[in-house]
Amino acid sequence: MHSLTPRFILERLVDGQHRGQFAAIVLFVDTSGFTPLTSQLMAHGAEGAEVLADILLSVFGPLIQSVYEQGGFIAGFAGDAFKAIFPLEQPDAPLRALAAAQQIRRHLAAHPSHPTPYGDFDFAVRTSMADDLVDWAIWSHTGSAPVTQSHVYSFFGPAIDQAVQGDALAEAGDMVITRAVADRLRAQWPGVLATDAIVAQGTEIGDYLRVQVLSGPLPAPQPLADPAPLAGADRFFPADLLEATTQGEFRRVVSVFLSIQELSAPHTADTVMPLFFRLLHQYGGFLCPVRRGGGHDRGNPCL
Repeated sequence: MHSLTPRFILERLVDGQHRGQFAAIVLFVDTSGFTPLTSQLMAHGAEGAEVLADILLSVFGPLIQSVYEQGGFIAGFAGDAFKAIFPLEQPDAPLRALAAAQQIRRHLAAHPSHPTPYGDFDFAVRTSMADDLVDWAIWSHTGSAPVTQSHVYSFFGPAIDQAVQGDALAEAGDMVITRAVADRLRAQWPGVLATDAIVAQGTEIGDYLRVQVLSGPLPAPQPLADPAPLAGADRFFPADLLEATTQGEFRRVVSVFLSIQELSAPHTADTVMPLFFRLLHQYGGFLCPVRRGGGHDRGNPCL
């Protein structure tokens, strides 16, 4: 079964929790190179879809693995980027987020080109880190009629906004961190965060630092164990998608982007989400990841 919903969300659902807040390091990983790849492969139908699926797995697989090997988890994708969260309940979360970012940068720097039957395509990555609060919420369908999607979740808040905002300050190959991340790293690991080591030749960008050189010991990747499965995954995604044997496909769809910026707090969405679930049941649509409107977070909300 594919793991499409963060274990963090499934655990909260099992415990009967539907919203909360916690302190975390957020790592935003933004790749470039998929736009020309997708445009060319779409012209080759099913064979192009298979090639695209292979490239997606080849590029993103090691990046995602780097996050989990350092104790983080993927909160969601935004096109060819993703948000990784390292809860600060782990004492060394800042250092592990830094290690994951460094490993991701090194991997793509060493493997930038991917050959295909339709030509070679190059990829690059930039990363941005922030230290603040993360909010989360789960909304559920309360009607009696069966639906293919009965739950949806969201991560949002200042840590995600700041990490995404820092991405705009980075260029290919860059790592950008907020001043709060730098201060926490310097305070907890002074040997690693010597001024001429972590930010050697670095350039300040407002409240952000561009990290160009890293030195000092960083945590080694930890082996991943297969956790016991949790119930509830089929509430967020259809069961046939969770059990699909194919890696990907192209489909023609109609997307509707909804922006409801008056919802200033997660609990106020409780009056709106039931309507979305009723529409899903009526028209057979699918509700993509939800984000808080008005922030810097880039997401893919659609119905």
